[in-house]
Amino acid sequence: MEIKFLKDRKSKWIVLTLALSMIIFLVIYGITYMFNKSVHNMNFINRHGQESVVKHYTRELIIVGQDENGEIQEKDRIKIELSDINKVFAEVYPSTSYDIVDFNDKSITLKEKDVQNFDPNTYYIGEKDGYIALFKSDEKGNLFIENESLDISSRKVDSLPVADRELVMNYELRSVERDEMHDILSELET
Repeated sequence: MEIKFLKDRKSKWIVLTLALSMIIFLVIYGITYMFNKSVHNMNFINRHGQESVVKHYTRELIIVGQDENGEIQEKDRIKIELSDINKVFAEVYPSTSYDIVDFNDKSITLKEKDVQNFDPNTYYIGEKDGYIALFKSDEKGNLFIENESLDISSRKVDSLPVADRELVMNYELRSVERDEMHDILSELET
């Protein structure tokens, strides 16, 4: 059985052109599909001819605390990758010291826990604005810094090894002797 349609030279070109067109279409479709699949972490928004790209894998981490009057104040704001979130919560902002106040698609807000009971007239090593600092407690157990030029280190708390960082963040280093605490502060600076 012979197909008369394919015997004609013109008919062969038509079939060949259609077949090549179909192959080209499938190749372009496949390339487009793979490209769109590779940028799955981006959200394209098209409004009035403007196109913007928003990455979904970062959040702003906002650290807040209460001042002496009970008012909430922002202490720190950093941008973090969601892939690093467990490490940040475990090492820098542990759940023993911070509560999650808000968690949304743009930011995570943490509030410092206010559960410290400090012994009166005792020196503590802790954190002030991200730096290691020496605090003294008054008769009521409220912490303050006696001399900011001497009692605040130039070393950031997050640069300490994890074990030392936990001691500083939890105010576990303490003594009634100022000189002893300055020696510990000097050790932590090196």
